[in-house]
Amino acid sequence: MLKILRTKIFINDFQKTRFKNHEFENLILFLSILQSNNQLPTHAKNHPLQGEYNQYREFHIGSDLLVIYKIEDSVLYLVRIGTHSQLFR
Repeated sequence: MLKILRTKIFINDFQKTRFKNHEFENLILFLSILQSNNQLPTHAKNHPLQGEYNQYREFHIGSDLLVIYKIEDSVLYLVRIGTHSQLFR
């Protein structure tokens, strides 16, 4: 099982996030799946990133709400959470 660490910017992003519908439930579910080293469902659209975040991955918890993360040395690092326009300016 992976240890979960949140960056300060993730914590700040999280506090500003307004979750809709089942987004918060998806977040908890997807984090537990990743923490157990399992693959996310296809509707999470989990994929590697390019550019500024080329060492990271993202998954969607809603139509335009996503989480940027990476797994390294048995740690799941939560880097950012927000909409595309908030995270990729």
